[in-house]
Amino acid sequence: MKNLKKIFSLLTFLLCLSCFSLSAADIDRMQGLWSVTKKTDQGIEYKQEIEIKDSGFVFRVYGQDDKVAIYAKGKVETEKAGTLKVVKFTDIKAGSSADNIEPIYDNRTGVYRLGYNTFTVAMNFDGYRDEDPTVDVYKKVKK
Repeated sequence: MKNLKKIFSLLTFLLCLSCFSLSAADIDRMQGLWSVTKKTDQGIEYKQEIEIKDSGFVFRVYGQDDKVAIYAKGKVETEKAGTLKVVKFTDIKAGSSADNIEPIYDNRTGVYRLGYNTFTVAMNFDGYRDEDPTVDVYKKVKK
């Protein structure tokens, strides 16, 4: 019985360790600049970018004139929730530009999937907001 408890403890430890290493590996794979082009309800195209560096992120929305319309930055982390992979954006500061940001006191959580050159993320399912829930497929930007 003692050996069974030791084996169970070891398996639990290894399972937890693999979850942490999976999260770290995904953060490593997320590093860089990701972009998606979207359309407003009126059919006007605009671009969103998310840049992940270390454990931080910068999010930008560009208007038709290619000028930043929304700028946000904060911390990013990943974790597993059962079979789903979750990305959390925390300590968010946002505004109309990098020089004009304030804390928004609203963390964002999404479900994601990483492909070879894609970062698919489902956002705004974690709470009721002005924005409808979305599923976006970002493409890796080659520099």
